[in-house]
Amino acid sequence: MIPTSPRFDRFLQASARCGLSASEAVRLGVERALVVRDTQLTDLDVESGRRILRQAAAAARPSLPLPDEDAACVRKLGAKRAVEAASPGEEIAVDLPPSLLARANGVVPETALHEGVVEEMISWELAARMEARSMSEWALKVLLARSAA
Repeated sequence: MIPTSPRFDRFLQASARCGLSASEAVRLGVERALVVRDTQLTDLDVESGRRILRQAAAAARPSLPLPDEDAACVRKLGAKRAVEAASPGEEIAVDLPPSLLARANGVVPETALHEGVVEEMISWELAARMEARSMSEWALKVLLARSAA
């Protein structure tokens, strides 16, 4: 269970306006927080890394036919059809993939999940899915290519 706070409630509400369930929002928010942390693996500072990822996401286009799951995700995220938000103060249960949970354990604070990151996490996930990758794989590929250039 994830404890609630006004900040977290606003994150879930902003995510729901963009079509994400609470579980999807938390998964993308955690992965985005890990991507931001992983900029330390390159020679870039965090803000430069975020700027590079925003630019890459804005330019992303599918280059190959996508697997059905990725294509469905791209359609859903691109549509941004609002869904019902969790009630403020409601505790939610989130089932994170084991690989993401292992990476996030103890290093992703609840404060990383706030309404200001929703558009960014969605755009990064869209760009990643257009390449049939996870957000982390896509971001690391983009950042390493940029730092090697």
